Amino acid sequence: MKDDPMVQTSGWDAMSEFELFQTLAAAREAGNLARVIQEHVEQYRSLTGISRGKLIKRLGEAAGIHETTVYGILNGTIKRPPDRRLWGFARVLSRPDYANGMRSTSELPGVSRPASFDVVYEHLRALIDDGIEIQPFNHGEIYRIERSNEDVMVASAGETKRLPKAWLETACHLLERRGILSVEDLPGELSDTPELLILLGSLPYTDCAAWYRTHDGRDPRPKFSVFLIDHVFTNGQLSDVFGVSNSGGIRYSGSAADPQLVVFISGGSNLKSSIPYRDRWEGDRFHYTGEGLRGDQTLTRGNLALKSSAENGCPVFGFEKLGPDRYKYLGRFRVVEIGEETQPDVDGNDRRVYVFQMELVDQEKWAKIAPLLADNSGEPAVREREAFDGPSFEFLGARKYKTSPLPAGWNWREQMQALIARVLDTGFFFEPWEIAAYVTALRTKPFVILAGISGTGKSKLPQLVARTIGCSFELIPVRPDWTDSSELLGYVDLAGTFRPGRLLQLAREAESDPGRGFLVVLDEMNLARVEHYFAEVLSRIEERLVAGTSWFCNPLIRLTGQEPGPAAEWEGVGLPPNLAIVGTVNMDESTHGFSRKVLDRAFTLELSDVKLDRWGAPNLGSESPNGSGARGGPAGEAPAVRTNGPLNWPASVMIPKHTSLAGASDLTPAEQEAIEQVISHLQRLNEELKAAQLQVGYRVRDEVALFVINAMSVADSFVTTDGERVDPLDLAISMKVLPRIIGGSSAIRRVLAGVLAWATDRSRLDDRDVERLVDEWRDQGRPASLLGYRFPRCAARLCLMWERLMDDGFTSYWL
Repeated sequence: MKDDPMVQTSGWDAMSEFELFQTLAAAREAGNLARVIQEHVEQYRSLTGISRGKLIKRLGEAAGIHETTVYGILNGTIKRPPDRRLWGFARVLSRPDYANGMRSTSELPGVSRPASFDVVYEHLRALIDDGIEIQPFNHGEIYRIERSNEDVMVASAGETKRLPKAWLETACHLLERRGILSVEDLPGELSDTPELLILLGSLPYTDCAAWYRTHDGRDPRPKFSVFLIDHVFTNGQLSDVFGVSNSGGIRYSGSAADPQLVVFISGGSNLKSSIPYRDRWEGDRFHYTGEGLRGDQTLTRGNLALKSSAENGCPVFGFEKLGPDRYKYLGRFRVVEIGEETQPDVDGNDRRVYVFQMELVDQEKWAKIAPLLADNSGEPAVREREAFDGPSFEFLGARKYKTSPLPAGWNWREQMQALIARVLDTGFFFEPWEIAAYVTALRTKPFVILAGISGTGKSKLPQLVARTIGCSFELIPVRPDWTDSSELLGYVDLAGTFRPGRLLQLAREAESDPGRGFLVVLDEMNLARVEHYFAEVLSRIEERLVAGTSWFCNPLIRLTGQEPGPAAEWEGVGLPPNLAIVGTVNMDESTHGFSRKVLDRAFTLELSDVKLDRWGAPNLGSESPNGSGARGGPAGEAPAVRTNGPLNWPASVMIPKHTSLAGASDLTPAEQEAIEQVISHLQRLNEELKAAQLQVGYRVRDEVALFVINAMSVADSFVTTDGERVDPLDLAISMKVLPRIIGGSSAIRRVLAGVLAWATDRSRLDDRDVERLVDEWRDQGRPASLLGYRFPRCAARLCLMWERLMDDGFTSYWL
């Protein structure tokens, strides 16, 4: 028992899912996974106190095997379980999800092969700089991909491997010539670097697959291949790349009850009248008729494999048969529903068939974020390009926007103080730092979420700021029944007419008036699930690139199949840089929580400092001691400008100067020092967040650093009405990191203690130390800022989160 890697901890209740996965991986590598599960399952039940069925499910999830396989191990019918982590492809993390838009199996989105290796390399650089992480197909630890000059560095907990640019170029040329490339096709020392193909497989014009094969009776080994998605496969290539049979409409690797991967083939528009299947698109779902030519279909063989794919999550690859020995790749799918229909069989007799409703997985990455590519002849797909400074690639079909520099003599300190004074002179109360943080967040990334209790001015603050700086403002109430983007972006009605949504209309207005800022507020944003109706916009926010004075953004919509006419004018509308989006949220029983995908893409500012004694009209005829009128404002001298008219800020002052640290090449020594400080703190935080696998990635690192840099120009405004300084880094981490911490597990408890130690500048805190801090916070009246510590606002919120965890067994950042 001592040497058993499954019992190195005091119990699973003290283990994170990641730790559990690592423990089972060690057992598998030691060759005793089946024995560990079979001999000690009852002991693990006693450690966890959960039911046998739940334990078996968790064992399967952690070990990467199906729960039926766990039952087989316990019954003695399976002696050596397969390694389910070898499914299909390298799992790419931290990459935006995209909505589905393809409607026809005969029209693959317009993605062709890259014009040169330089295009491929620039795209890889963009992916790496955007924070790509991969989980290789041969073990569970996450690899971080970074650049070192011209080479690519693949770093894990154990080692760092350098992939020279020349190796990438060799692999790309081989892939371009062959259309398909496997690990064994790589020459010389490259054959020991499957990471090359993993990187290539993350590009939008490629995909990849893996399956088990056995060599000379030895243990199964993975066959890993990457292929260009415009490659037309032969039947032999289908069999070799995916490890499936060379016949049938549904083919699979592994068993039908537990497949490693599934390939289905549709006849599409080339369907012969003698073949009775009725495959079709309905909306975003592809309806695929199961296999079986005569009589009622049965849930066996290929039909069972497709059904099982929905249960075990293995990849499903779709193809269209173009003709003899020619198969066109349609994309990767997932089965979302299985129904039954009555259709004629090959003899014309009615029979019952299974219809698998499937959705494309990440297919829009091919259509909408591919770089400028060439057709197969090598000629550029776009013959004329404008030269610009920065990345040497553009998005396929992207809109290009020109921005203006800051006005001559622009003084951020004076302008921010004037803005704060005028907002407070309206009679509404906000802390000066709240206004400064809100504007700084918009300058960093034009997507901000305002949270807090009802009635604190979450909707009013954006309106007042927009009116004061001369920005166009519109509030769009979110309805609970929004399940897609039709209300925001539009839809095609029954008559075939496109009806644009209000956000799309505002985006076009902003395009036509680039000198003016536009602000859209989505009121009560989380009354509906944000991921359902806002997915396309979230993707466009992340895709936007800035290069010098040029911005690039893909269109918000793609009206596939629409005839040229009035609707075509909407297809080119993107998110212009002078358009910002703010969401207001309440966190109560009537609303939905946020996924990490949404939180990572927004700044979340909470307005919770309520001072009920601030009321009545402001005394405009006198100045308070801090120089801002009766309402209070920034400490120090009064603003130079105090009039009732708008400040008329040009749109350029609110447009982010950089979208990532990689593009920030004009930093001052003070800014560089601030970035190093941010990175140092985030590295310490990640060490604490690892306990629950809540680490932040490159996107969060860049946005926190850019927020701190932007705040430096208005540092005087980051104060309370009492003159207390508010640290922008303290705010940024509270906005970008703390909302990730949610749950009630022991791992969350360790995270809270670790992050609280960081916030109070200590190496470690045990539970008694944490309780003493929480008592101190209570004695001070449960303030929003726990004074006397390095990060007082983070420390106060963590005390509140700890208190909730102790009282309710569950905690979150939200009030």
